[in-house]
Amino acid sequence: MWIDQPCSDEIGTVTPLLRVKAGGQLIARLTGSPKRVAVHFCQSRSWPCTNSPCSLCKRGISKRIYAYYPVTSKDGQLAILELTSRADHALSKLLGPYFEKPEGLVKVTRAGGKRNNPVHVTWRLETGPEWIMNKGLTQRELMNALFRIWDLPLLKNGDNEEDHVFKVADAIQLRTTKNP
Repeated sequence: MWIDQPCSDEIGTVTPLLRVKAGGQLIARLTGSPKRVAVHFCQSRSWPCTNSPCSLCKRGISKRIYAYYPVTSKDGQLAILELTSRADHALSKLLGPYFEKPEGLVKVTRAGGKRNNPVHVTWRLETGPEWIMNKGLTQRELMNALFRIWDLPLLKNGDNEEDHVFKVADAIQLRTTKNP
């Protein structure tokens, strides 16, 4: 269930981005805190907003906030769960005292019919003995996994984060500007 398909030669090396389709459901184990990102939709795909150097903001393309949670599947495979801001807010309320360090099982469903039907989230603390425990992704690994999915420059050790934002903004501008 990819939101944006990676290059076919990268499928084995890219952490899957999970998104519930209309009529679908998924169950995963939360392994850490989410990264909340403002995202634009342009040229049939998602692009992260880079704030002040963002060419998509300058072009008036609206943005939405999504939460990207590091999760593992029942077989221990690492993945990233994408939730809308409304679903993220509902999950945050369910997590209560576990909000700072999310853990437990999350079930995400979307009613059939339209693909933009609301997402429903349930949560429980037990992880179940049948779940393979995996430490999950660090925040840096989570961001780099998202950059791979978006096919954007990765943040390497020693890179200045401010300079990296400009590299990402340039890459997005190049890929979303139509050629004359």
